[in-house]
Amino acid sequence: MRYSEFLKSGQYLISEIKTLAETGNKYWFSADTMRFFKSRVSELCWKIKDEIYFISSEKQPNYNRLYTVRLCSSNGEIHTINEFQEYKNINEARHRIKRILEKRINDLE
Repeated sequence: MRYSEFLKSGQYLISEIKTLAETGNKYWFSADTMRFFKSRVSELCWKIKDEIYFISSEKQPNYNRLYTVRLCSSNGEIHTINEFQEYKNINEARHRIKRILEKRINDLE
């Protein structure tokens, strides 16, 4: 899959993730939590089967904003893929999701 195709395959599912998270992880997207961690969530998300991958970023005092790949499962639980704040920029995180999706697609075939 080319990177341009990968980007086009992203779906705007933040609202779906937020709805799912209300049951499995109800504080994850709360305004207080997002403000405390200075969190942002990328609007571009990727869904395969019942898994939705997305990117969050957080900024700690005196540090640069860093990015984390997340997985929202069908029960609304949100999991960190690999390490928290593992990526220096959003493109690194997107490349990681691209590799995950390629592997999942190959596993399903």
